[in-house]
Amino acid sequence: FEQPALARSVMSKSYILVNLAKESDERLLSQGLCGPMAVLLKRASDANFTHWLASNKALLRSQPRVPYLNEGLIYALEVGKEEADKIIEAFFSTYPELKEAIMQAIRQVERRGETRGIQQGIQQERLEIAEQMLRKGYAFGAVQELTGLSSERLQSLRNGARI
Repeated sequence: FEQPALARSVMSKSYILVNLAKESDERLLSQGLCGPMAVLLKRASDANFTHWLASNKALLRSQPRVPYLNEGLIYALEVGKEEADKIIEAFFSTYPELKEAIMQAIRQVERRGETRGIQQGIQQERLEIAEQMLRKGYAFGAVQELTGLSSERLQSLRNGARI
């Protein structure tokens, strides 16, 4: 650590873990600036998240506006069970003054999606290369070393199935 004394003081403290699902929204919101994020963490994966946002607009707007609300949107988009457009519209409706921050959050999610797409493409290419190498009789260990794939995945390829 660059500042060992600071690290020691932070890391040596006791922390209380809270099960957000068991706490009421009102109790979570009473926790100061972290309250709105705690509620978003609790509610974002609900099947009716956008309905909840619309129903609790006044409650949420009564809270101090936190600078990391766009991170809450990103989280909601990543874990949400509803369509992204519905979640974004619900955030716009609840926080119209945060249009730029919400647009920035959307761009971040899109970039993450592009990165995941690239990673999936690389993984797909590794699978295809490994498949060809195994068909051509390359040693199992050599294929594993060169492609970085797990032995389980290579075994499934050898058996003709893709995981």
